[in-house]
Amino acid sequence: MSVKQHENVRVQVAQLLRDLLKDVVDERFRISRDLYSYALLKLLESPEEIVTLMPQEVYVTGERRTVDMALGNKIVFEFKSSEREFEDAERSASEKYWPLVSKADYFIVTNWDKWRIYRVTRKGLEPVEVCDRQRAVELLRTQVIPHVKEIKIPPLPQNVEALTTDNRMITPNNTHSISIKNTHHSYLLNLA
Repeated sequence: MSVKQHENVRVQVAQLLRDLLKDVVDERFRISRDLYSYALLKLLESPEEIVTLMPQEVYVTGERRTVDMALGNKIVFEFKSSEREFEDAERSASEKYWPLVSKADYFIVTNWDKWRIYRVTRKGLEPVEVCDRQRAVELLRTQVIPHVKEIKIPPLPQNVEALTTDNRMITPNNTHSISIKNTHHSYLLNLA
């Protein structure tokens, strides 16, 4: 049996991020009762809709190159099979993937056991921490995810369908609705 470590890391990180997002957004919703948090919670409850929030193999603008995963336009992930590949990932983020990475707030490289978390600045990648998974989970929960205030969703047909098909799914008590605004590069959730 052949094991593709890279794909295992992708699945593990997507599940971890989904769980952490649910926790953080649930707490935000309990405090604020805002519709944006409610809509995110409903999307996170549906495993099929996770790719709406966390697309895989995201193309760099105008390029054939892809990054492994993104959370909206806020966090870009690169998954590696080995820690030896982390330096190459950092170099690629600063060079090949910079048109996409520069728009994010964070860039994260991981092989699941080891993590490198960077803050994206105008000058480049600023190291936040090199750590193990347990510490990365804590950083994601307390610093990175709470920093994400909105998530832009790519304007793909399946995403529009996920956001509009079942209006009951994303509106509490059927008293409010979601409007979707095309910003040419993504959809913003405008909750009214």
